[in-house]
Amino acid sequence: MLAFTALCLLCGFAANYPNETMLAMEPVPALMVLYPLLHATRHPIAMITFTVAGAVIGFWYCNKVGQLLFPIFYPLPTNLSLDDHWRLMRYSNIHYAITAAVTPALGALAFGSTLLAYERLGNRKSKIRNPKSES
Repeated sequence: MLAFTALCLLCGFAANYPNETMLAMEPVPALMVLYPLLHATRHPIAMITFTVAGAVIGFWYCNKVGQLLFPIFYPLPTNLSLDDHWRLMRYSNIHYAITAAVTPALGALAFGSTLLAYERLGNRKSKIRNPKSES
């Protein structure tokens, strides 16, 4: 019941304040990436640090990644009518919201999975014996 109430409040907030709701929902995909990685790791504080660093780096590069993923949504310097200009800017804002939410999640996934792979593969015992340690 509480989750349903929270969802209704979120929908009402989104209907009345769409821009603020979009900004508030930006970190949700990165948190959704962090949650399963946090349960798989042996070092949760290091995982949080790595995923936050990956999310920040992903957010820094969101415009460049957005140009690669969605090149048609970037406004071109042409002579447009006022209606076409507003339509293009609306799609540009949608594109920016998508890339600003997806690229931190991709950065968090890249950095977090790198730490997880290091934990899994880096802790294996070496089969090569060191002759100095035996004597």
